[in-house]
Formats: sequence, C-alpha cells, structure tokens
Amino acid sequence: MSKPVLDHGNVLSVHRAVTGYGGRRPSVGGRGVGTATWWYRDGRSAGSISHSTEIHAVDAGTLTLEYRLNGEPIRQVFEIIGRPCRFGGRRWMAVCPRTGRAVAKLYGCCGTFQPRHLLRGSYHSQGRVQPSEKLRDREVAILRRLGADDSSPPMPRKPKWMRVPTYHRLVYELIQVRNAYGLALAVEFHRSTGLDLLAEEDPAATEKVQKLAARFGADAMLR
Repeated sequence: MSKPVLDHGNVLSVHRAVTGYGGRRPSVGGRGVGTATWWYRDGRSAGSISHSTEIHAVDAGTLTLEYRLNGEPIRQVFEIIGRPCRFGGRRWMAVCPRTGRAVAKLYGCCGTFQPRHLLRGSYHSQGRVQPSEKLRDREVAILRRLGADDSSPPMPRKPKWMRVPTYHRLVYELIQVRNAYGLALAVEFHRSTGLDLLAEEDPAATEKVQKLAARFGADAMLR
C-alpha cells in the first residue's frame, strides 16, 4: 500500500485557525469562528471547511472542524494547547487524539483531517530523492560535525572541544548510516539491473558492491 501524498490534500494550520489568521488574540473564555478555503492555481475552489475555537484556559481549548465529505456532514473536535513563544505570545497546536502528540498542522488528504504521523504520508518532492542520496547527505552532515570528510580515516578523531558522549553518539550514528547507505545502493542497483550484489555465494558480486560503494565514497563501510 502506497503512502498518501500530502500535496494532494488540504492542509490546515492550527495556529492560524485559532488566531483568526492573525486577526485576533485568543483569551480565556473567548470564542472564534472562521472558514478555511483552498484554491487551485487556475482559480477553482479546492475545498473549504468551517472551524470554531473555544479557549478554556490560558494555554488550553478546543478546535472544532465542520465540513461535508462525500455529501455526509463531518464534525471533528481537537484539544488545543498554547505553547509560550520565546519573544512573547503563544503558538497554538492541536493534540492528536490517539497519541497525545502536539501538531502544528492537520492534513485532509485521506478524507478527514488527521496529524501527519497518523497518515504516515510524505510530500511529492520527498519521493523524488533516492534513499541512498538522503543517507549520503546525512553521512556528510555527521562528518562535518566531526571536522572530517571523505579523505579522513574511517573512524574520525574526536574534535578538541566536543563532549565525549556527543562524539560517541555521532560515531555510532555514522556507522549506522554508512551500513544503511551500502544496503540502499545495492537495493537500488538490484531494482535497476536485476543483479543481487549482496549474494554471498558470488565473489564477483561482492567485488561489484565494493566498486559501486567506492564510486559513491562508501567503500570504508563495506570492508
């Protein structure tokens, strides 16, 4: 089953809905109503919903969404919390009814509006990047934090001012990322060519893995 694409649905910003899109400051006992509308690039309406908020305490309240889905009326109620901002004010977020996590946005790409972690969805742009590329970017980021690069030894030394627990955590993550990177390269090669480069019974395949990993700068993790 493929993951839902978040770009294909409407996205509701909880903070903007609670604050009337910047037009009001929520106060205890206050109530507010509004409408969220989305548009396609050609000017056609992509959908709209009605929402209302009730503030029960300085940092707590409820957000109610009302709309129609396939002709049926839908009503969803979310608890909301206001987290203090560094320079004053509060950032309002919805509480996931299943996990209790605070979320800034609700996604309507699968019918009702849900937090992203429940939908397990991703944006279209994320699908265009190969897993190996993401792992390679993470490897480079860790190496930079360690003051190293691809020309450094497989196990970079601890930077002078870095705390030992931080160094150990980064080194452990580096090893994990490099292992996953090598597997991702082999899987992508298998999908494109049909050759299983990880077959242990084929010495030639192992050699191909080494050459492929070396091409992408990951030969150290496969030795």
